[in-house]
Amino acid sequence: MSHKVKKIIRLDRNEVPFEVPKKFKTELIEIINGMEMNRYPEDYSESLREKIGRLYGLSADNVIVGNGSDQVITFLFDFLRNTRIVTSTPTFSMYRFFAKAKGIDFTEIPMTRLFQPDVDRMLDMADSSYVVCSPNNPTGDTAKKDTVKRLLETGRTVIVDEAYGEFAGRSYTDLVRDYDNLIVLRTFSKAFGLAGLRVGYALSSSDTMGRILDTIPPFILSTISHAAASLMLDYRQEIMKNVEYIIHERERIYREISHFSFPSKANFILVNLDCFQFLKDNGIIVRKLENPLSRMVRVTVGLKSENDAVMDAMKTFLDDFYQKN
Repeated sequence: MSHKVKKIIRLDRNEVPFEVPKKFKTELIEIINGMEMNRYPEDYSESLREKIGRLYGLSADNVIVGNGSDQVITFLFDFLRNTRIVTSTPTFSMYRFFAKAKGIDFTEIPMTRLFQPDVDRMLDMADSSYVVCSPNNPTGDTAKKDTVKRLLETGRTVIVDEAYGEFAGRSYTDLVRDYDNLIVLRTFSKAFGLAGLRVGYALSSSDTMGRILDTIPPFILSTISHAAASLMLDYRQEIMKNVEYIIHERERIYREISHFSFPSKANFILVNLDCFQFLKDNGIIVRKLENPLSRMVRVTVGLKSENDAVMDAMKTFLDDFYQKN
């Protein structure tokens, strides 16, 4: 006797719900068929760095790449290991993970009630470098320009993590030319849909990138990851149409559940309901959060049908709660 297995809806990893374009896959397979797999990749992915740089009006000297932004974070933290690294909380948990693994002095300062970095307290930390996640994971807020500029004006290194930048409509990449102490972190894993191939990058002054590059071994990116990221940049216009879809769905979701969620500029929404287990029991996986957000969940924006399912489930959760109380 066979049992029909209910399809699980995964909205916990902030992945885009779209596969890469079919034409992209076809072209990539052709490129792979022409590769000499017995040969090492480019030493430092020079041609990819040049192509990324052109996207921002910069050069290859302003770019480093790595296996996902996680690896790029490790490069940056190695570069900053002799300073204290200061960030806000709640934010991306891997900052703490990498700092602890490398024995780096790491301080987390609680955000304001509006989920903004407490810049006054951050500035009080002497001999520090700063990490600002914008849009912030898991709250979805973007850092105000005045906040980032106040940190930059100290002359200390400021990392702005824009993993979700394509969904935000605001970026600090235009300040790279003006501030040698600014490093902007980006990725191909989110909007570009290459999470499985792990390609991230950072932008900064040529002097800063040169000093970081001196600490990185060659052959970081595989030939396939390099080729896929480079080719995907040719599909940017199509990718941005997907981004528009996600933004539209994000705003639609927020309008429906605004009384128990927070506005977002990313591809996810922070929901003020302790409904993780209820959603899981109903075949929907979302992200369970840690303190101080342990009674909330983070929900990735998916396809319309997936978003409808999670909203319906949340409303049922609330109905059940009110009936019991």
